[in-house]
Amino acid sequence: MSNIVTIGFVTEGTTDVRFLENIIKRAFEEIAFDCSGEIEVYDPINLGLTDFRATS
Repeated sequence: MSNIVTIGFVTEGTTDVRFLENIIKRAFEEIAFDCSGEIEVYDPINLGLTDFRATS
C-alpha cells in the first residue's frame, strides 16, 4: 500500500493555475522519488479561494 500526497494551492487567477499546476506536481514527484517507500502524488487541487487577505 502506498502513501498518498494530496496538494492544495491558492492562486490569484486562472493564469497562475495553468502555470503552477504542472510545476507543483513535478516538484512533489521529484521529492517523492527521493523518499524511501512508495509514495503516490495526486494532481494538485486549486482551492478556489478568491478573497483572502494577509492579516498583521
